[in-house]
Amino acid sequence: MIKLKLAEKLEQCEMTAYRLAQLTKIHETQIGRLKNGRAKGITFETLDRLCEALNCEPGDLLIRGKSKGKKPAAKKIIATKQKPGENPPQKRRAKQ
Repeated sequence: MIKLKLAEKLEQCEMTAYRLAQLTKIHETQIGRLKNGRAKGITFETLDRLCEALNCEPGDLLIRGKSKGKKPAAKKIIATKQKPGENPPQKRRAKQ
């Protein structure tokens, strides 16, 4: 799971979420979600705006942590037999 270290960066830069919202033109509610880890995702444009305002690189804001929950089950691939003179078999997903 990828997380943002926005709270730490704001503290390091001695900047409030309100001021960051003003500089980036990102709604203060969204800044709060990003800061508190409640955001589901982030666009490159938003990440770029944050980096510009905080004078940092994306790697300074992003951290990879352990994923929560189970990994999705792998899809099974089944190949069909090829008869002489036919095109190669097409792979298809197994019914689950």
